[in-house]
Amino acid sequence: MTEEEGEVQARQVMEELEDIDQVGPIVALVKKKYLSKLRECQGRQKVAAALQRRGYGYDEIREALAQVLEELPEDEEEDGLIYDSE
Repeated sequence: MTEEEGEVQARQVMEELEDIDQVGPIVALVKKKYLSKLRECQGRQKVAAALQRRGYGYDEIREALAQVLEELPEDEEEDGLIYDSE
């Protein structure tokens, strides 16, 4: 395999990895294990830190938390979940 072919193959693999859903498993984990923690003071930061310790990236965590918070009923949003400082 030439160097050029190797580079093409590497680009193809990287494109395939980008297509894999990284956020879905984080959303499922937050709903299963961390949803109650989001209700605590500074809960969003604590959940994000826990997910980072599990090896998830900041961008994926931020997107997953946004999805989870978006799905919560209105009254829970008003309890300060969305307005926690980051």
